[in-house]
Formats: sequence, structure tokens, C-alpha cells
Amino acid sequence: PQPRLASEQRALTPLMKVKVKSTSISNTKERPGAKALRSVSYRVMSLARPQLSTLVWGFIGLAGGSGINLLFPYIIGKALNEELGFSLTDGLPVLMGILFLLFAIQSLCFYVRHFCFYAVGHHIVASLRNALYRAIMEQDIEFFDRSKVGDLLSRLASDTQVVQRAVTVNVSVAV
Repeated sequence: PQPRLASEQRALTPLMKVKVKSTSISNTKERPGAKALRSVSYRVMSLARPQLSTLVWGFIGLAGGSGINLLFPYIIGKALNEELGFSLTDGLPVLMGILFLLFAIQSLCFYVRHFCFYAVGHHIVASLRNALYRAIMEQDIEFFDRSKVGDLLSRLASDTQVVQRAVTVNVSVAV
């Protein structure tokens, strides 16, 4: 990747300024770059703040689907040990019905998670692109003389997609 021009850096600077209170939890020495990573995480999450309710529903779907996923081996173990009140030979249709119902609820939870996280990601990318477009349009003519239009368009398209993936897929996987 080519180094950024000073004027290009000024165009992106308004997007990078988000005021965040820093708090110190302990007196232990931090890893190098940990503070910068935390700062980037706060900035990315601040972009998601307007869609907080949708994000909460996504986390509820994630927790529900993951919790139900833990119930499958538990219920099968109880059925094999005949602790559910019926034998496996007599109650197999009931057990299959319970497992199918749990699977359907889990599918619904994972659908809610997927829909909410991707909706938040698309909203963030749209607002980020609008802000970046506004910042680029406010530049002087000399900025466009020194910068390649293709590089600016590439940055507008690809960098916002990286942010979308960070907010949607990576947050879901990390939790």
C-alpha cells in the first residue's frame, strides 16, 4: 500500500476524532499497541451507537442460539440415562419432537442474530461512506491534483467494507 498524502490524512481526520473517556482498571503495564487497539475499538463501536437497540437484539439472538446449542447434548444425555421420565424406546418420538422444536428455536435465534448484525453493519457503512464523501468533497482542488481518484474511490469502497466486517462478523465470532 502506498503511504497516505498529508492532504488525504486531513480528509480522513474528521472521521477519526471521537472523544472517549479513558479509564484505568489496573496499574499493570499494557502491551504495546493495546491502547491504540482499544481506541480503534471505541471508535468503531461509537459508529454503532445509533443502532444500539438492533445490536442488543442481535446479541440476544446470539445468546439464545448458543444457549440452545448447549442444551442438545444435555437433553440427549438425560434421555440416554432415562432421567426424563420415559425410556428411549418408548419415548423416541417425544424426544425427537423436543429436539426438533429446540432446533427450530435455535434457527430463529441465529436468524435474528444474522439479520441484526448485518443491518447494523450496513447502517454503519452507509454513515461512514457519507461522512467520508463529505470530507473528501470539502477538500481544495490541489488535494485532487495530488491524489489519484481511483485510490480515493478504492478507499471509499474497501475500507468501509473492512469496518462492516469488523462490526458484524468479527464481533459475533468474538462473543
